[in-house]
Amino acid sequence: MFFLCFSVFDYYVCKRIVEILKKTDKDSKNIFGQYTSKRLLDWQEIVKLYEKDNVYLGMIFFNSLELHI
Repeated sequence: MFFLCFSVFDYYVCKRIVEILKKTDKDSKNIFGQYTSKRLLDWQEIVKLYEKDNVYLGMIFFNSLELHI
């Protein structure tokens, strides 16, 4: 059985997924210009959770420490 590690979906991966979905789901906007794609909205919510309280900044710091070890 295959299990995904939580760290696979870090902040940068989630941001990249949102960028890709914006390109592929560009026709799924309502009359106000907001995206209506459920998967795009879900991934945007995940990115917002990372950005809440600047959690992603801690990830950046941790990743930079790993590069120097």
